[in-house]
Amino acid sequence: MILIYIYSSIFGAYDGAIEKSFIIILHNISLMGEVEEIVELGEKYNQDSIIYVKQSRPIIQQLIYTNGRYQDRYVEGKGYEK
Repeated sequence: MILIYIYSSIFGAYDGAIEKSFIIILHNISLMGEVEEIVELGEKYNQDSIIYVKQSRPIIQQLIYTNGRYQDRYVEGKGYEK
C-alpha cells in the first residue's frame, strides 16, 4: 500500500530558536506502523523530535526523539487544559 501524507510548513520554536518545520495531519486513519513511518520521516528530514498525537481512548500524546543523544526515546504527554 502506498501512503500519501499531506503536510504544511510551519514556523515554531525549539530550544529557544525559531525554526522552520512541518506538520503532518492524518484524519480518521488508523494504520498499523504509522508511528514508525512518521519517525522515519523525522529522521530523513533531520528533525530532532516529532510530536505524535492520536485521538483514541485514552488519547496518545508523545514527543518522540528521532535524532541526537535521545534518539528512539519518547516522553508521554499529560493532556491539555484551557
